[in-house]
Amino acid sequence: MTARALMLGRFTLLALLAACIASCGWHTARLKPADAHSVGVEIFGIDVLKDRVPLRDIEPEVHAALSRAVSDLVDLPLVQSDRADVVVRGRVLQYRRRGGIRNSENELLETGVRVQLEAVLVDRRTETELAKATSALWSGHVVGGPDEERKARERALESLCDRLVLELFGTACYEPRLPASAPADAAAGAGESLSVPPTEVR
Repeated sequence: MTARALMLGRFTLLALLAACIASCGWHTARLKPADAHSVGVEIFGIDVLKDRVPLRDIEPEVHAALSRAVSDLVDLPLVQSDRADVVVRGRVLQYRRRGGIRNSENELLETGVRVQLEAVLVDRRTETELAKATSALWSGHVVGGPDEERKARERALESLCDRLVLELFGTACYEPRLPASAPADAAAGAGESLSVPPTEVR
């Protein structure tokens, strides 16, 4: 996926968010879960299968991208996670490099990376899970040194974190809250989290 395509994708996500908010009668362009006054982002963990995430020190990059997405899209002050009402927790499920495109001399011309993240929105005051989402994305780049892979990874993380924040906080904000007398099976259905299917762009 090119930088232009990822940028257009982010604008599309934001446009969909604005349309959804307008249709619900909201007057703000950002999301805010009920009864929450602050939000934090915890450092993501790594999947227990370490070989699925061979890149070292990816956690700070994920944290920076997710903090930026929360700051842009959520109508709550971003504070340290141990002081926040709601927090985003998660883990890096996969970081994978693909074979890519070769020329007639079998020289590698273009390749890419696949990033997969899982995130959970939790009310830290009660440890209640409010929403959960998983998303994955391929980001391509030309062969030209480590900077090209880094740029591709940054593009992928920016898009993935936008998706996760919209999914998590959209679910927490717009999911109907059932009264205490509601049937147990209806309450269970209302609490189901949504998951964004992996996207692969070659």
